Amino acid sequence: MKRLVAIFGVIVTITLSGCGGSDSADVGETYVNGMSRIAGALETVKDEDSAKAAAREIGQVTVKLQSVVDEINSMSQAEQVMMVQKYATKMAEVQARMSTALQKIVSQDPKLMDIIGSELRSMPQLH
Repeated sequence: MKRLVAIFGVIVTITLSGCGGSDSADVGETYVNGMSRIAGALETVKDEDSAKAAAREIGQVTVKLQSVVDEINSMSQAEQVMMVQKYATKMAEVQARMSTALQKIVSQDPKLMDIIGSELRSMPQLH
């Protein structure tokens, strides 16, 4: 349960602060799509093998998201507010998917969190 709380905290921090902004809609859309891919990977976890595959997918997405996060972090506060407004609904949906998937993983086999947890914790942080 402690693992779920810790991972959920990471996801909430990322998704709530992750709706930053840019005058380029592509940055926001790319971020939402990347987070959706991570949610999709979490939704596939059923056993150790699928957890390892999900961890690989999360790691690959994390690498790609780093430049997007860097760009979002460099945007003005006004741009970030605009993006929050534009993508809040989509990010809430992605966050809900991630939360549901994590709860399912922990209820099935908490040890699977050890496999995916390090990848989730390495996701780039938005400021």
